[in-house]
Amino acid sequence: MLPLIFLSLFYFMISIKNLIIDYKDIPETWIFEHYCKLNRKLIGQDEKIKSMFNSKDTVPSMCIYFNKSIGKYKFKDFSTGKSGDAINLVIYIYELSFKDAVNKVINDYKKYINHHKEYTISEFREYTKFKVCSHNVREWNILDRDFWVRYNVGTSLLNKYNIKPLESYTMEKGCDD
Repeated sequence: MLPLIFLSLFYFMISIKNLIIDYKDIPETWIFEHYCKLNRKLIGQDEKIKSMFNSKDTVPSMCIYFNKSIGKYKFKDFSTGKSGDAINLVIYIYELSFKDAVNKVINDYKKYINHHKEYTISEFREYTKFKVCSHNVREWNILDRDFWVRYNVGTSLLNKYNIKPLESYTMEKGCDD
C-alpha cells in the first residue's frame, strides 16, 4: 500500500506542474513571443515587426515595448492603430472575446509546456532609449509657411502650441530631460 501512496503523490506532483488556473500565471513575454513568432526572447528590449493586422505592411510598423510605468510589455500597431497588452493582442489576432482569448492562451500554453517541458524567463535588463537632449531653434522661412498652409495651419495656431522650426537637434541614450 505504501508504494501506491508514493505513486499517487508522484503523479499529483507531475500533474500540478502543468496546472494553469489563471492567464496571469502565464508569462506575458511567452504570449508575445509565441503569437508574434518572435525569433528572440523579450528581455526588456523593444521589438519592431511587420503588422500582425495589416497584410499590406511592407516595413515594420508594429512595436512591442516594455512600459516601465506599469511593468508590462505592450504593443502598438501604427498601421492600424491597434494597441494593448498581451491578451489584447490575441483578441485582435483571432477576433475573440476576452474570455475566449484567455482560454486560447491558457490552452496554447498548456500545449507548449507539455511539448517543451517549461518556459524559461530570461534575465530582464533595462535598455536605454534615445532621447532628444538638445535642440536649436531657427527663424521661420517661406518653406515652413508653404508646408503649414497646405494643412490650413496659421501663425496663431503654431504659436498657441509653441511650434518652432528646428535647425538641429541632438539625440543621446540616457540623457536627462
